[in-house]
Amino acid sequence: MGGRYLADENSQLTRFQDRVLRSGSSIPYPHYQDSRTIVMAIKSSLIDARTRRRLRFLLDNEAADPDLSVLVVTDQSPAIVAEQLELATLARSEKLSLVRIAHQEPAHVSFPFLRDYAPIVRVRLTPTGARTVGLVLFRQSTLNKVVDRPLGITSQRKEATVREKYELTRHLVDLYTDRIGHHIEVHHLDLLMDGGNLITDGRGTCFLTRVFLDKNHRSRDFVEKELAKKVGCVRSVFLDSPQRLDLAQHVDTLLYFADPQNVVLSMPTLYESDRTAEFKNLETLLLLGYKIHRLPRKTASITYANILTTKANVYVPQYSLYKIESREQLAINKRIRSLYVKRQFDRAKVLLSQPPKTTVVEADPEVSEDNRHALEVVQRLLPEKRVVPADSDDTIHTMGSWHCLTHELPERL
Repeated sequence: MGGRYLADENSQLTRFQDRVLRSGSSIPYPHYQDSRTIVMAIKSSLIDARTRRRLRFLLDNEAADPDLSVLVVTDQSPAIVAEQLELATLARSEKLSLVRIAHQEPAHVSFPFLRDYAPIVRVRLTPTGARTVGLVLFRQSTLNKVVDRPLGITSQRKEATVREKYELTRHLVDLYTDRIGHHIEVHHLDLLMDGGNLITDGRGTCFLTRVFLDKNHRSRDFVEKELAKKVGCVRSVFLDSPQRLDLAQHVDTLLYFADPQNVVLSMPTLYESDRTAEFKNLETLLLLGYKIHRLPRKTASITYANILTTKANVYVPQYSLYKIESREQLAINKRIRSLYVKRQFDRAKVLLSQPPKTTVVEADPEVSEDNRHALEVVQRLLPEKRVVPADSDDTIHTMGSWHCLTHELPERL
């Protein structure tokens, strides 16, 4: 592609975004905006030294901003959780509020990853900033999670887990609506999804992964119309997700928008199928006119795009550990290929449906260089913010990072 072609495409993108702004429509809240509240969900039975360290890290770095608040939602009484979190020993704990949103402790839900439950925030952009006008929640999360789209492999979830996720989302909707303090529309999206698997450029375009289409047994036309009507997506773009070691396949592990035109794409490079997915996504983003800043990463357990942004800071994940397929899994892969040659597809499908067996790698010089490169790219894109290296090694087993652990809101709650 020649430079002139890209310039023309960029002007088309700018004209499209200008039309969206002039329309005065409400759109999904972009995560690069200056948030007033950072919400974290903490399950009382999972509080440990890592949880306390993460909370202390956030409070310390946001100490200079008097307008930003941290809201912790939990499944136990605030007094009990405050004691578990050792809040009496935390500096600047006055910035933090605790609220219980579930009357019974969920038995199965992995509580810390807030975006699996939080509603999509729909805003109207005003001269003084974004203003919340609507909250969108999905009908429920999916009972079957797509593991390998081309082969139709799914993992079975318990109905109780699905029900609890939906109830947590309902609690959050009620909490946000009560605390924002002005009329908020609540939209029930007639689609299935683990909440949060949507990234926006803040100017009317929404990005999801193709696995979203597989979770919803509806036509693409229906899905796009529902996203437009309820979420405010003027157009929806479906990207390819990594197929190796990425069971979540959420788009916020791949994309980060620094502004409406500049996008960071962070794709795994270890496995051939992941490199193929990266090529397709690069092509899609270039044709839409975005300026792409590529961050390679070893494998899906590393996710540099899973960034938390506040008014003053941008938290960029950093790693010294990552997961790859173990020798045992490589032997299983060889067995699967042999079964396909023998056309024993059902037996191969059983093996593919099992969670991959992994091993943890540490102290890799290449990852250290990738860490440094990620910080440099984000600092160049956001020179007005302080780039904060955020240790994310303790999230590699749960397939997410700082953007998954939090939820930004434009109003102070």
